Amino acid sequence: MKYSVTIDAGHGGWDTGATFSGIAEKDRNLVVAMAVGLRLKQKGVKVFFTRTTDKSLSIQERIDLSEKHKTDMLVSFHTYGKGATGVGIIVGDKDKTGTIMETSKGKILRLPRPEFEDVLAQQIIKEFQKSWIMPREDKEIIVEDRDTKLKDLGLFAQQKIQKPTFIIELGSIKTKDNDFVHKNLNEIAEAAAEGILDALIENAMINNLVRTL
Repeated sequence: MKYSVTIDAGHGGWDTGATFSGIAEKDRNLVVAMAVGLRLKQKGVKVFFTRTTDKSLSIQERIDLSEKHKTDMLVSFHTYGKGATGVGIIVGDKDKTGTIMETSKGKILRLPRPEFEDVLAQQIIKEFQKSWIMPREDKEIIVEDRDTKLKDLGLFAQQKIQKPTFIIELGSIKTKDNDFVHKNLNEIAEAAAEGILDALIENAMINNLVRTL
């Protein structure tokens, strides 16, 4: 089966995202997104990028691009501000209020999104935990309740996009984390690509099961 995914580099153009010491989140997001997309292509996944250059895109435009290409999944890469580090994955389900689900592999923030996203997120999480690419003091992958990201995902949800959609935070914008990402970009991209591919496979299995019910 041929899987497909839309890879989104968060922010862009006039929207710099988080900044620190001359470093803009939009630039690092693009470097990471392109590296992950290349890895996925090498694994046989059909990849569409929302942007490959420094340009502005609204949430709706990103959704429209994903819907136009009818991909199986939408993954948006972001970077923490100065107050956090490690890996975070924002997902959701059909619970209109949103809940925090604790598992042996970490905590997942669940928002109003298609069901099964928590299961798919675990596929991505396990690849980072397997190699523990991104450093975090508490050794736990957590999706944090951050207003900007909740707003972004809320807009995805309001548009009633039906495919699984994730926001992945990779490290902070601080110089130390920024240097770490650039130094270990290949390993980070491989872990993210493997996790996304596992999630695509799991998503297809779930959809096939649902169709048989």
